[in-house]
Order: sequence, then C-alpha cells, then structure tokens
Amino acid sequence: MALSLTALFIIVLGLGNSYGSSDDKLRFEVDSSPYNTTYKDWAAKWWQWYISVPKTQSPNNLDYPNHIQNQTCSVLQDPSSPLFFLFTPYVEEKMADRTCEVPQGKAIMIPIVSGEMDTGDPTLTENSTKGLIDTATSGNNNALIAVTLDGTKLDFNHDQKYRVITNPFSINLPEHNIWEEKEKPGKYTGVAEGYYLFLKPLAIGNHTLYYEAGTGEPNPNQYAQSVTYHLNVK
Repeated sequence: MALSLTALFIIVLGLGNSYGSSDDKLRFEVDSSPYNTTYKDWAAKWWQWYISVPKTQSPNNLDYPNHIQNQTCSVLQDPSSPLFFLFTPYVEEKMADRTCEVPQGKAIMIPIVSGEMDTGDPTLTENSTKGLIDTATSGNNNALIAVTLDGTKLDFNHDQKYRVITNPFSINLPEHNIWEEKEKPGKYTGVAEGYYLFLKPLAIGNHTLYYEAGTGEPNPNQYAQSVTYHLNVK
C-alpha cells in the first residue's frame, strides 16, 4: 500500500534526525567540479540523458505499450563517461523498487527532488531564462528528503546547500518522449533545478540506496514517494 503524504513526512523526519560520520566520503559537494565538470553541469547532463530516452526504452515505463522488457539501467548512457545515471521513478509510483548493475569506478547521480522546464512545453508562460527558472523551481519548494546508503544516513533533509540550478542547456526530445502527451519531438532549451544525490564510486559488491522524498504545503504540487535502488557494482 502506498504511503500517504502525511505518513511519509513522519518517516522522513524520523530518518533525518541523525547522520553517518562518513557522509563527506560518500558524495560530492555542490560546489565541487568532479571530473573537471561542475556539479550543475552534471545535473544538466543528467537531464539531457533522461529526456533523450524514449518511453519504449525506459526502465521507468513498466506498463508502456510495447515496452522492451528487462531494459538495462545503462540505456543510452555513454560507456566512456565517469558517471552512471540512475532513472528517477515517476512520482506517481509511490513506492518504487529498482535493481541496476553499475560498472566499477563510476560515480552515480540521481535527482531526489528536481524539476525541468523547457521551451517545448506549451504551459510555459514566459519564454525566457527567468521563466524557465521560475517554473522549474516552483515544484521543488518545501521539500522533505531523507536518504540512506547501506544504512548510513546522509545529511540531506531541508538543506539548501544541496539545491542546484543549471544554466540553460539544449535538449532533444525523441519520438515517444516522456512528455509526448504535450510536447512534440524536437530541439529545445531547458533549465533544471532541485536536489541531487551525487555519489562517489562505490566498492565492488551489492549496495542499497533508499530515499524518501516529497513536497508539502504551501507547494501546490504535493507528492510523497519512497524509492529503493539495489545497486550491483561489478
């Protein structure tokens, strides 16, 4: 049974009370430039990748017509990249469980609470950088977040220092894109904002990433979600 918004927030607050001592050894800080690329540019790269994956190839779309079964998490990822991107399950999936194989030596990035707006969206009311930023940001306010990695609690909840906004970046929406109900295929400009988890490379073996996230009042776009990722580093 899916958790209610109130119930999830209670759990989130409970998880967020104490943190592991090795937190700084597990992830990159927002003001860092891992692999000679800024944190916010990696966030933009995540969105460029995520948006480029058609629904027909995405592990997220388990019920999409003609979905390719057992699609790997590495779909359309650059094998030469030092990063491995994880799909963020749709917020409609209240309790998500995923399993992924991650190549040894790769850092891992996943948005926890994040939004993107681009010039292809017909709901965009102000076609400017400011308009993109304002729209991308609005859905991430009043976020509640709790994250654990292999049982270690990460210092995340309510911490603005982990909130990132990208510069404008180009996107290429394919056929059967994630927003095909409202956006046509094509090239557009987007901006993304929110909270990201940027893990340093994990040791070989099995790891469990778990997070609970949501947004509360007065955010009009409230949701609550829990996500478990079983990561097999090999």
